[in-house]
Amino acid sequence: ASNSTINNGNEEEKQPDGAQQPFIRHPGRYATIPFSSWRHQLLMLLKEIVCYKCSVYASSADAGVASEKSPSLRAMVSIMENTIVPPEVEAKKKKKNESTEDNDQQTVSDHGNNVTYNPWPALCSFVFAYPHNDMYHIQFFRMFVAVCLEHEEQTLRLILQKAKFVTRAIRTCTSDNDTPVSPARAVLWNCLNVLRLRRDSLPPSAYLRQFLDSHDIWKSFQAELIQG
Repeated sequence: ASNSTINNGNEEEKQPDGAQQPFIRHPGRYATIPFSSWRHQLLMLLKEIVCYKCSVYASSADAGVASEKSPSLRAMVSIMENTIVPPEVEAKKKKKNESTEDNDQQTVSDHGNNVTYNPWPALCSFVFAYPHNDMYHIQFFRMFVAVCLEHEEQTLRLILQKAKFVTRAIRTCTSDNDTPVSPARAVLWNCLNVLRLRRDSLPPSAYLRQFLDSHDIWKSFQAELIQG
């Protein structure tokens, strides 16, 4: 998802990444899309599924089972069976002047074909689109930890390569002096530290270790990450 615009008088307001609904206009000329309690409850349910008996949350009695094929890992594999948003649909959403009628037609078409898209790209975008939403950040962080600990490679590839989470997180955490610090900096910093610690615990052949070792922005950020 990307930024789309809505004209409001002589000004142009940008729609945050990951948002797919019309703006709610405000008399103070501040417009945003509410995250909604319904969406948050669905994500809490998803978090419970993804983190259920994950290696880090498993009791000592379940540790052996969780290390082999935990319910958490099976859930991640099942989620990855969902379709990733096709490039043509993604390109269509990037058009700044896309009409509401086109959006409605796309929604109807998707529901008519029972399309269920993979949620991970949107979940990553929500962190940046809703930087003040601590309740969502908590749920996302727990799911992110579970994915890293299970080292589900396909999910990690989608998050780190497709969604470019590492690059976006580092750029958000290292904003210029003229740019205010993002409220999402805390959760992003924690996610980056989880990646760092998990990378150190993996063998050289592991995907996460190879990806981070070849990431120039990540390598240049290590000293600041450790000090921070």
